[in-house]
Amino acid sequence: MSAGPPAQIDAAVEAAVSIFGGLDVLVNNAGTGIGVGEFIELTDHRWDLSWLINVMGPVAPSTGATIEDATRSVVESIPVRRLGTPDDVATAITWLVQPGSYVSGAVVPVTGAMVAGPN
Repeated sequence: MSAGPPAQIDAAVEAAVSIFGGLDVLVNNAGTGIGVGEFIELTDHRWDLSWLINVMGPVAPSTGATIEDATRSVVESIPVRRLGTPDDVATAITWLVQPGSYVSGAVVPVTGAMVAGPN
């Protein structure tokens, strides 16, 4: 199955469930280098296509019951045991841009301690 339109992916998943009685393994693997190149030269079309294939392609088959299992698995791998939120990123940004801040040119990983290594 390719990383095609969501309706096509849904139909393929439904067919597999119907034929085999369920899904025991789902490998979400899709990717392309279509978004590779000089940043300034990437067109909106290339960005959209790269996003569709590289991000949405692997995600689409996981909708439904498997998404809860995947989310649980991801959360268990994060040292702080929760998914990040936009507020987590906003907190880091607010800290970086506060008046009088002496921090400059730093990369601040907002990763729930993932950069600390496996738990």
